[in-house]
Amino acid sequence: MASQIVTTVTVPPAIQEYYDRVLLKRALPFLVHTKWAQKRPIEKGSGKQIRFRKYKSLAPALQPLDEGITPAGSSMTFTDVTATLSQYGDFITVSDVVTLVSPDKILTEAVELLGEQEGETIDLLMRNILSAGTSVVYANNATSRAGVAKEVQHTDLDKIVRALKRNNVRPVTRLINPSTGVGTIPVPRSYWAITHPDVGADLMKLEANGFIPVEKYPNQATVLDSEIGAYKGIRFVETTNAKVFPNAGATGTTGLISTSGAKVDVYTILVFGAEAYGESPLSGSTSGVIIKAHSPKDTFDVSDPLNQRSTAGWKALWTGAILQDDWIIRYECGAKA
Repeated sequence: MASQIVTTVTVPPAIQEYYDRVLLKRALPFLVHTKWAQKRPIEKGSGKQIRFRKYKSLAPALQPLDEGITPAGSSMTFTDVTATLSQYGDFITVSDVVTLVSPDKILTEAVELLGEQEGETIDLLMRNILSAGTSVVYANNATSRAGVAKEVQHTDLDKIVRALKRNNVRPVTRLINPSTGVGTIPVPRSYWAITHPDVGADLMKLEANGFIPVEKYPNQATVLDSEIGAYKGIRFVETTNAKVFPNAGATGTTGLISTSGAKVDVYTILVFGAEAYGESPLSGSTSGVIIKAHSPKDTFDVSDPLNQRSTAGWKALWTGAILQDDWIIRYECGAKA
């Protein structure tokens, strides 16, 4: 289906009325799901798939060697995680009349909207991958998502920390530098967790059980914009992009948020350590907004002979994957209404 062209009908000029030239800010979620991902670009000409390989640790050699006798030896075993690039993108078409008469810089606004759309698209794609992991804990010892009937419990968080430590999961010590997308910055050793603001409100109520609100950190130097606090080695960030399963929990809301009023909405907290997951853009093809604006000398594009349209768009080849399923745990709980 062809995209709708932005014209003076969809964006009428401000005539005979006062028009505030300062546009209202858009409400945007914090984009955090790729912040801790390993960056593994796929080289051009190397196909659409990337294979992450991990070798299993060898068992300790506790048996003494017999003098002069060669032992049986060990074999290296590995598992592969494969991910496939897919292309994503969108564009906006702007008419020449809008560009000429609108009080806004329409094409500039279009570029900003598209940049925001691209960032949120990649964030949600990564969120969906992480939310499909196999390591899961349900609130208050529920045995399935359909049985979730409680908000976040500090005893469940204790269980998650123990599980990560038993799996020898290393805490995160470095974060991707958002200014470059490549460099890293040091942070105190910790596991990290991503959750929804509805759950964040319940976490704040666990202060008596050991939760530390971010404003009480002794060192504010490495606090993230969306960080809300910490609990026994887990630092929490919140975003409205966190995964929620509406009406997926137990019947009877018992004071918990419910979209239908009949079953509990189930919220996720993704808790993970270092190198638990990764993302792979195509090397050298980092997207950016693509602008197609006619020049007066352009005589070759017969699709728009009167130069009536300009377009701005973006596209990206991207994939992501969980690299270590037992290094990321999905906790599912309700949230107090």
